[in-house]
Order: sequence, then C-alpha cells, then structure tokens
Amino acid sequence: MRALALSVVLLAAVAHSCLAAVGDPRGHAGEPPVFDCTGKVGFFADLWKNCEVYYNCLEDGTKVMYGCPRENNGNQHQTYFNEAVVECVKDYQCPDPDPIKPVEN
Repeated sequence: MRALALSVVLLAAVAHSCLAAVGDPRGHAGEPPVFDCTGKVGFFADLWKNCEVYYNCLEDGTKVMYGCPRENNGNQHQTYFNEAVVECVKDYQCPDPDPIKPVEN
C-alpha cells in the first residue's frame, strides 16, 4: 500500500513537470500566452511578441516559428511581420494583443 501511495505521488510530480515544460496556452499572471495553431492554417504574427516573431501553422497542427530580421542598413532597424502582406516590413505598427484573461483553476 505504501509503495502504491509513493508511486501515485511520483506520477503526479512527473505529470506536473511535464505540464510545466509544455506551458499553459492561456498564460499565467504577468506572462503572455503561448501561441496556439489549433484551427489555424497559414502565417500568423505573434502580437504578444510585438510581431517580431511569426508562425506558420500547418494543416496537421504543426507550428513553425520564425523571427523577423533586423535591417542591416547601418541603423539596425527591427522589422515586423505584417499578416496582410505576409512578410516582415520595417514601417508597421503591430496591433495590440487581447488582454490576458485570468487563469481559472
């Protein structure tokens, strides 16, 4: 019986570690949510990362992450992913993301 109880505690600890490593897509207090490709296909800007990061969501649910480069014209201007033209551009105002909703337990 004692071995069973220890096994259950150990299993719970491993599950908690795995979930912490994967991350909660809803985010936690003060942290932006993890971008989720569920139900999406195509290229999408990460508004929580100021459109400096974008993703290609594939039909099978795979998420491929990219980063917009800095222009190397002596000024090192950051470029931003514009979903309308599907490319990184320098003069773009990234839309504000939706407010983070509290995580319900």
